This record gives sequence, C-alpha cells and structure tokens, in this order.
Amino acid sequence: MFMPKDEENFFLSHLKSDHKVLEYGSGESTKQIAERVDSVLSIEHQKNWYEKVKNEVPNNAEIVLVEPNYPHIDGSGDGSFQQFKDYIEYPIGKNIFDIILIDGRARPWCASICKRISHEKTIVFIDDFNTGEISRTDYKLAHYYLNELDHCGRLYKFEVRM
Repeated sequence: MFMPKDEENFFLSHLKSDHKVLEYGSGESTKQIAERVDSVLSIEHQKNWYEKVKNEVPNNAEIVLVEPNYPHIDGSGDGSFQQFKDYIEYPIGKNIFDIILIDGRARPWCASICKRISHEKTIVFIDDFNTGEISRTDYKLAHYYLNELDHCGRLYKFEVRM
C-alpha cells in the first residue's frame, strides 16, 4: 500500500476472511486486501493505471475501469460528482460491503452513497482525509454521510449514518 506503515497496519487489522471489500482506487492495496478477505471490488478511473494493474490482481479481486463522465486532469483536484458520477455510483446494486476504502477520486461523493451499499456494521475508511490542504477541505462533506470513529495519521475510520 502507498500509505505510511502505521496507517496500513491500522487498515489491514480490520479485515476478516469473510469480508466483501469495495475499494475506490486500485493498486498494490488491491492485492494486499485480496489476500485477507473473501472478495474485493476495486474501481479505477485512469485507463493507463487500470491496464497496468488489472492482470496483477488475484482471482477474488475484480478491478473495473470507470472513466470520468467529463474531462478531469489528475492533479487538478479531487473531482466533482458530475465528473465522476458513473465511478461513484458503479457499486450500487453490485453487493453489500463490509469494508469500503475510499482512496480514489471524488471522495466525499463516494461517501455519499455508502448507505446504499452497506449494512449497519460496515466500516468506511477515507485516506488522506485530514491533510490540511485547502483543496481537501471538501472532504469534510463526508461527515454528512458518515460518523467518524477513529483515525491513524491521515487514514480515517467511519461508520455509515443509517
């Protein structure tokens, strides 16, 4: 995973072998998660990254490419609901997830649909939630949909507001 070791351990300690995990943003983490759980659905928005990662995931991991609805330049901000509508809403109706890791684009908007894809014990993690960057202040919108439980560094743990 591309996060500090203490954050990685914090996240991985919550995984159980029967969990169904949703991951917004794919990569090395997809493989690490898949080694510990029943299944992983990973949603990626960058075609080049998707092409690189798709053949490296184990059989219990599915990675899907859902490109932005409107142009988005990586590094130009997190992205809006309109830009990433299909990406955000892709998991609706696919499964009910035990763990949701939001580490991709449009993070507060991904949080907005968690209630529709979770149960009362689902845990949601948002990476880089509290960086102090002005461009990330919109992440606080996630509090409308999630209750903050804990954090380790910049990785925050939430429960879904039911």
